[in-house]
Amino acid sequence: MCELMERYNREAVKKERIEKIQALLKHNCDKEFILSVGYSEEEYDEAEKVFNEQS
Repeated sequence: MCELMERYNREAVKKERIEKIQALLKHNCDKEFILSVGYSEEEYDEAEKVFNEQS
């Protein structure tokens, strides 16, 4: 049960980070800035893909 909760928590954190990157993209922040504030290239790529699909 504990492992399940840990997995759920990791997924929730990942989703939240992707949503925050999308918010930065909506405010026209560039990739360099987003990466400089602590997000990974992988997170950025995933967020950008979803952002572009929604646009």
